[in-house]
Amino acid sequence: MSKRSMVPSFQNRQDPFALMRANINSIFPNFWQALPQEEGLAAGKFVPTVETFEKGGEVRVTAELPGMTEDDVHVTLSPDGDYLTLSGEKKFEKEENDEENNYYHFERSYGSFQRHVPLPCTVDKEKVKAKFKNGVLKVTMKKLAAAPEARHIKIEV
Repeated sequence: MSKRSMVPSFQNRQDPFALMRANINSIFPNFWQALPQEEGLAAGKFVPTVETFEKGGEVRVTAELPGMTEDDVHVTLSPDGDYLTLSGEKKFEKEENDEENNYYHFERSYGSFQRHVPLPCTVDKEKVKAKFKNGVLKVTMKKLAAAPEARHIKIEV
């Protein structure tokens, strides 16, 4: 099958970017289908927002996990200390009851997540702290001391 046959035949030939968009869409078919957090949760998907940065001798990872508790979240550091894994399950329930207007609405949805967060450097596995407050997880890790610089070795004859 040629690449050209994968391009939709309904594209507007006067739009110079139609072919480019079609090609990009064929490479990333689900790229534009990302759902907002609440809708994604209803579909069984939840993707927390994560921020990673270095400050001084530390690496800090902050994740927004609204509606969750520390018991809902698991934090794991890779064996090499080069990425952090955040995982858990979010339970969402919403109940509205207005007896005066004869109205009752109840929603329940669940969603699990797993995020692998690459770290900008290797961290000390023994010096990792995680705190959870008001739906925000903060993980602080000490950077490992830098590896010694390469040195030139004289070759003897």
